[in-house]
Amino acid sequence: MCVHRHSQILEIGRGKPKEERWTKQVNDNWDFIISTGQTISRGSGSHISDRVINSLRLGPADPFGSEVQKKPVN
Repeated sequence: MCVHRHSQILEIGRGKPKEERWTKQVNDNWDFIISTGQTISRGSGSHISDRVINSLRLGPADPFGSEVQKKPVN
């Protein structure tokens, strides 16, 4: 649910001045996504590649979505 919600949170703030409350919401949601992935990877043992585990440990650098593809505008 947090992954789905993350895109909605980003969409709310896209193109607007960044408010502290919105920024905190983005970061808190992203931290929850990353910590959940880390928990899953620890529980799965050797079934996940080292590259994926390292990515989850470090966490993607940008919770604000500049690393993801932008939605096309209709």
